Amino acid sequence: MPGKIFNTMPEPPKLFLHSHGVSISRAVRIFKTYGERAIAKVRENPYTLAKDIHRIGFATGDKIAQKVGIPRDWINRERARIDQVLLEATSDGRCALPLQSSSLPRPNC
Repeated sequence: MPGKIFNTMPEPPKLFLHSHGVSISRAVRIFKTYGERAIAKVRENPYTLAKDIHRIGFATGDKIAQKVGIPRDWINRERARIDQVLLEATSDGRCALPLQSSSLPRPNC
């Protein structure tokens, strides 16, 4: 089913997402979420994909970010990593984290 939807997507977002290593199923979800703004949203901040689209996490956003040329020391990358750590902690049933950074769980990336 994603392949059929992918084939009906306009060429610019389809080519852009595919050329940056985005799978067909993820490209369809990105396009369904952002529509014609998909390219702009991904270029502007691919880390928002993790918040906006189910089953896309920090690692996927980070891979896309590297392919579109976003530097690894970009502040929004660090914010996204913090969000991922907090999401993983709450998914594990935690309601608080220790203040010492050495004891914080690391995101799976």
